[in-house]
Amino acid sequence: MSELKSVIDKRNKKMIDIINRLISGEGVFATRMAEINFIRSTKHIPRSAVMYEPSIVIILQGKKIGTMGERLFIYDKNEYLTLTIPLPFECETIGSINEPLIGIIIKVSPTLITEILLQMDNPSLSGEDIEFISTQSLTMHQSGILVRLVESLEHNEPARILSQNILREFLYNILIEKSGDNLKFLAMNKGRHSQIAKVLIQMHAKYADNFDMAELAKESGMSVSAFHSHFKAITHSTPLQYLKEIRLHKARLMMLYDNMTASRAASIVGYSSNSQFSREFKRLFGDAPTIDSAKMKKSWLKEKSG
Repeated sequence: MSELKSVIDKRNKKMIDIINRLISGEGVFATRMAEINFIRSTKHIPRSAVMYEPSIVIILQGKKIGTMGERLFIYDKNEYLTLTIPLPFECETIGSINEPLIGIIIKVSPTLITEILLQMDNPSLSGEDIEFISTQSLTMHQSGILVRLVESLEHNEPARILSQNILREFLYNILIEKSGDNLKFLAMNKGRHSQIAKVLIQMHAKYADNFDMAELAKESGMSVSAFHSHFKAITHSTPLQYLKEIRLHKARLMMLYDNMTASRAASIVGYSSNSQFSREFKRLFGDAPTIDSAKMKKSWLKEKSG
């Protein structure tokens, strides 16, 4: 076990060195591959609301602590996080100037997972017992593939020629392990979990629409009470609360990245009342929309000037 840890630590150091050559500052960074982002933080960010797309999050240095309902998810150099549906939860980020949090986000799609499963002799899709968010340890073999994937992203030609095949190899080696069961869910099209997941994806794509929960329950083949029960079991929130959190997260990004006013962002995501938007935004993120946006922009400007 100590030998395995030593090898993985050396591989992590190699990947950290490459990532540090490619990025600096704070935040999420695009790479030469659309499916992969790097993340870096030199700060301790207290527990706050976040929402991830379906992805694998691998932390090479530092730590993140996720909370959803009563469940706690610690992902660091020992455990990676897998999330197979877009879920809001709360996350604490632990990094520092001397030891920044550095990690890799691999966005996963149903199409790619399905393509890989169709080529496998015995994919053994699981049934209803699926975890939509979980942590696992990388195997020695998986960590070796990950090193090659990060190396391929350092220069244009290997990124263009090699990275897609290495990513497929990495995902295949997760899918053949028992820990890959939750990823297999992305290709499943059966059961109550799958029906709820379809609703979540629909809400995520059309967050500004007014959804009829009774109609969604009917489309899912459930009674309204069963629909609400299954929905809450998966998301730890009601359908309306889930939709609200999606809207608030989207509005926050619009204000931050597109310099939108709070009232404009509120209108786009489906709010008809600015006061209701401000009240619910503050409840989720801790500050009023304009204050929250100003704080985040100030932090970014400070990092750039530093």
